[in-house]
Amino acid sequence: MIAYLKKVGAGLAELLDLWLTAERFQGASSVKVYSQGARLRFGGPETKKNQLKGREAPRGQVYNTLIVLSAVRAPLWVLWILKVKGVRIVVNQNGVYFPRWWPRGWRARNRYLKRLNALADRTVFQSAFAWESYRQWVGSSPRGSEICHNGVDLKRFHPRDLASHSDIVRVLVFLDVHAHSRELWRHLIQVWIAIAQKPIAQRLSWRLMGRIGDEPIDVDLAREIEQSAGDALGERVEYCWNPGGNELPLKLREMDLALHLVHNDVCPNKVLECVASGVHVIVGSAGGARELIGEAGQVLDVAAGYDSVSYPDSEAILRAIEIYEEARDVWRTKALLRAKEFDLERWLERMVR
Repeated sequence: MIAYLKKVGAGLAELLDLWLTAERFQGASSVKVYSQGARLRFGGPETKKNQLKGREAPRGQVYNTLIVLSAVRAPLWVLWILKVKGVRIVVNQNGVYFPRWWPRGWRARNRYLKRLNALADRTVFQSAFAWESYRQWVGSSPRGSEICHNGVDLKRFHPRDLASHSDIVRVLVFLDVHAHSRELWRHLIQVWIAIAQKPIAQRLSWRLMGRIGDEPIDVDLAREIEQSAGDALGERVEYCWNPGGNELPLKLREMDLALHLVHNDVCPNKVLECVASGVHVIVGSAGGARELIGEAGQVLDVAAGYDSVSYPDSEAILRAIEIYEEARDVWRTKALLRAKEFDLERWLERMVR
C-alpha cells in the first residue's frame, strides 16, 4: 500500500511539474519525457529515458516539447491541456496491439494509441515495420509522421580492441525470460538439441543473457532453460541473468555472434547494442530487426504475419553460423560500419528538433 501511494504521489508530482513549467513551443527545443512519475524499469522505454536524460530539462525548469513513449500510458486529458498551453507533443511510436500478442483488451489499447497520436504534433515511428503495423491495426498515419530507428551509444557500446582469431565461436542469446518469450526459448532448446549432434557443436560456446521476470512462471521457465541447455550443451553454456547496466557492454564485447529471433520485434535495442559491439547478428525476417542490420548481419526467412509466430529451424541457423565462420573479420567490420548509422547523437537530434 505504501509503495502504491508513493507511486501515485510521484505521478502527481510529475504532472504538476509538467503543468507549472510548460512553455509555448517557438522553435528551439527544451524537452521532458513523460515517465508516469517514476524511473522506467523495462526494456525500450527505460533505454530511451536514459538516452534522453542528457537532453531533458530537470524538474522545475521550463520545457516546450514533451516526448511521450507509446508504451508508457500518458493521460490524454493532460496532453490536451499542455497542447492548449502551446507545448509540442512528440510521440515515439513503438509496437501496436493485436490478438495473439495481447488477447484481452487489444482494441482498447489501439484506440488509446490512435487518440495519442492524433494529439501529437510529430509521430516518430521506430521502424517501417512499426509504421506498417500501425496502419493495419490502428488506422491511417498520423500527421507529421516519420521513421526514425532507435539509436545506440557508441561510446558505451564498442568492440574489444582486436578481432578474435579463436577457433571457438562465442554465440549469444540475448533474450528476457518471461511469458511472452516462452515459445521462443522452447524453440531454442530444440535448436540446441539438434546442433549438439553436429560436428560444429564443439566449436561453439553459448551465453544465455537477459532479465528474468517477476512472476513464478518466469522463474520456472528459467529453471527449464538451464536444465535443457545443460543437457544439450553441457559445459559449453554460460548463464548471465539480470546483467547490470555497467556489466552489459563488457559482456557483449566478449561475444562473436548473436541470435535474435523474436518474431515481429519492432526495433530492438539489443540488436543495435550487439552490432555496435562488433557482434555479428542473425535475425528472423518478420519484424523490424532486419531493418537494423542491413547487410551487416544475416536475415533468415520466416513466415510473416500476426496470427502465428515462426522461427528459423536449426539447419538454417547452422548454415548462418558457418557463413559467419568463413569471414569472421569481414562481418565484424561490416557490423561496426553499420552501427555508425545509428549513432545516438544523430537520434537525439532528430527526436528533439
